[in-house]
Amino acid sequence: MDEVNYQALIPELKLWNGGNGIGIDGWLCGVGSYELAIAYQRLFWPEFIAHDDCVFFRSSFSVKNYEGFLEQSKGDKLSVESVMNHLHLADLFALTKDEPSREILTTLGEQLREIWLVKLAHDFPDRVFEVVCGFLGGNELIDCQIYFFQPRDG
Repeated sequence: MDEVNYQALIPELKLWNGGNGIGIDGWLCGVGSYELAIAYQRLFWPEFIAHDDCVFFRSSFSVKNYEGFLEQSKGDKLSVESVMNHLHLADLFALTKDEPSREILTTLGEQLREIWLVKLAHDFPDRVFEVVCGFLGGNELIDCQIYFFQPRDG
């Protein structure tokens, strides 16, 4: 991934220090909180659970949902993993006042894609995963999604 242009993605950085600006690390020290850091760790380093040769986010997994999606997909576990493991990035902060730009969603999505690949390989070194991110199914902000699955034969 290319170097992130924080000044472009976070316009507030330019306003600090009487208009002289501030770097991302200084800004984070000024506006961040321990509580937010703990909450964000669930997004950036999620817990996973293995079930029936599939892998899912632990926080949202249920056997009932799994069985329902497996029945709907006629046993296609790749499809089930893709659906159950997807996030719409614009929904992550839906209650905030600011609407993200495409660049923000793309940058966040690409960072998550790389992090999740590392975490999945760490937790399941004997398995192969793909993490897909992009504007899937349309060009609206809500169409920016990320999901993971295990490639399967057939």
